[in-house]
Amino acid sequence: MRTRFTRRLAFAVLWLAVFDQFVPRLLRRVERERYEAGRVFRFENSDLFALGPLVSYLREHPQGKRRRVVFLGNSIIFGYGIAAAEAIPAQFQEQQPGTRVFNAAFNSAGLGSSYLIAKAIVEAVDGLVVLIGSPGTAHDMLPSLIPVEESDRRAFALRPPDPVERRLQSYADVWRLYAYRYRLQAALFSTSTRQYIYLHKRDLLRRLLAPTFSPPPPPPVPWSPSADSVAFRAPRSASPPDAEGRQQLRQNHQLLCQFADLARSHRRPAVFVQVVDVSVELSDSEAADFNAMFAPFAEVVILEVPPSLRFGVMHVTPQGAHAAAAALSRHHSEREIGRR
Repeated sequence: MRTRFTRRLAFAVLWLAVFDQFVPRLLRRVERERYEAGRVFRFENSDLFALGPLVSYLREHPQGKRRRVVFLGNSIIFGYGIAAAEAIPAQFQEQQPGTRVFNAAFNSAGLGSSYLIAKAIVEAVDGLVVLIGSPGTAHDMLPSLIPVEESDRRAFALRPPDPVERRLQSYADVWRLYAYRYRLQAALFSTSTRQYIYLHKRDLLRRLLAPTFSPPPPPPVPWSPSADSVAFRAPRSASPPDAEGRQQLRQNHQLLCQFADLARSHRRPAVFVQVVDVSVELSDSEAADFNAMFAPFAEVVILEVPPSLRFGVMHVTPQGAHAAAAALSRHHSEREIGRR
């Protein structure tokens, strides 16, 4: 009995060792399918599980076949209450087919979280679109998910990663299936396997009980444009503010200016979106000075979304998302033409 058990255990270990050699190839395939093709990437159910894998992928593959634009922000950008294909980032990609868009927004994300995520991926993207949210906040889990410099961790008062856990994980990462377990799950499901099964248990059960029956897909919802539109403006002063004006702007909007410095130092264009009555931080005069000060790499644009294109006070309807994406897309195209 013991000999048989030992033989089976040895066979299982051997099989896992052989399979482990193919894990990197499998990972490349599923990540390429998830991040470079198909629909706009979005965290499933706003779950941060996939943030670390997405950042790892972008850092390991700093160039894609198409121009990359990452959208950052809170539930407005994520598309709370609407489908992923209806959210602002997906609508933007529809209007910019030569661009690969990543919707890296999540519910309640502050400008601090967006800044730390952008800092981790800035060399691997071609542009950033950032919703101006609560200015100084950053999610406490970020140091355990993505690379965060020690100075930033202290500045945002974030918990450091557990050193013992990090050490144990480095030993276990010799086994590639274990080392890439999160990245494989994120590439396959945009979330963890457990969360995916929980969210889709009805569909999975239906497929299991009736594997030969495939119900016809629902008919596409016809597009119904709204009579209302989103007002868009990108004010800019005729000349940059003087030294006193720059100092005042940095004092009043320290993190936003720090974010703009990041974009300028890496020569990556960043558009900071301010939604009137929702995420207002700068006055029009401040936005105009900011845009003159950081041109051409960073600017604040102001969107005014009418109540008819919003629900629950702050979130946009599919029509509102389409109108906002159209305004951003037009501005993006105009900037591209201006650079040529």
